[in-house]
Amino acid sequence: MTDQNTDDTDTTVIPAAGGTPAADATGATGGTHPMKPSRKRLVAAAVAVVLVLAGMGGVALWRHRQAEEREALELTQARDRCAKTADARRLAQNDWQALVDGDAAAMAKTDKASVKDTGTLDKLRGELDAKTPTAAACTGDTASRVDAKTRRVGQETAWYRRHTASLTKAVKAVETSILDKTVADGQALLASSEGKVADEATRSTLRQAVDKRDADAIRQATGKVQASMKAKQEADEAAARAKAEAEAAAAAAAAQAQAQAQAHRSSGTTTRRTTGQSGTRRQSGTTGSNRTYTQPNNNGSGSSSTGNSSNSGTSSGGSSSDSGQLPWYLQTDPNSPYSCAAYHARGEGCPIG
Repeated sequence: MTDQNTDDTDTTVIPAAGGTPAADATGATGGTHPMKPSRKRLVAAAVAVVLVLAGMGGVALWRHRQAEEREALELTQARDRCAKTADARRLAQNDWQALVDGDAAAMAKTDKASVKDTGTLDKLRGELDAKTPTAAACTGDTASRVDAKTRRVGQETAWYRRHTASLTKAVKAVETSILDKTVADGQALLASSEGKVADEATRSTLRQAVDKRDADAIRQATGKVQASMKAKQEADEAAARAKAEAEAAAAAAAAQAQAQAQAHRSSGTTTRRTTGQSGTRRQSGTTGSNRTYTQPNNNGSGSSSTGNSSNSGTSSGGSSSDSGQLPWYLQTDPNSPYSCAAYHARGEGCPIG
């Protein structure tokens, strides 16, 4: 019985380049039927391809996951940056709002008469009228979009900081203008009150406050100077009234004394002239008799004078002469109490015609 070799060695002949069969082990070229590749090699090649494809897919998946993680990290970092910028904006906005509601609002109520430069008030009110920016939110699904919002928030922060600085400057300008006006008013009061205060020390205190530009001290000293001026004015007016009253009383006393002296002189003169005076009236007629008449003196009383009247002619007419007739200067002097005008003024008949 013949032994057979069962060698499993792969005897597949791979054709040479150009399609010419390669020689076998005996040196003969291949026959008309080429040898097929073995199953093991095909399986190995397929497995290799699968492994390569699986490796490539894994790498792509890994890379995709790495990209997602990187993007998520970048988004988180962008949001953190935006949040910090928003915090800075909030602080800047709070500072600006506190100034708007506080010192700026108080200074804006200042009357224009209280400042030396009214333009400072106009600038302050213009700052308060500035339009605030609309707040941006830190939103976005990508880091780039969130970063864009961060830039907007930063611009808003800069706006609040810039306007806080300009508003603070405007407030200080109004305060300075108020002080300038206070100092100027103090200087004007010093000039106008010279020689018009009851206490000169009040003006010295005001001058010191003006030199120091101390607004509170100037206001206090101003009140004292004004009170001193009022006291001086009232004292001067009282002294003027007292002087006028004294002068009027002196003038009245002098006039009364003069009137009394004149009356005394007039009374003495009349008494001397009328004392012992008598007159005899002679009338023409057939009979004669004594006639008595009364002559008034200064006090309205009369003094009797008896005179002999004898007729030197007929009773029907004739000329008469009175030896007791008053002197001519007493009859014609309008100020004399014996003139006809004086008698008529007293409602009496004139005895001398």
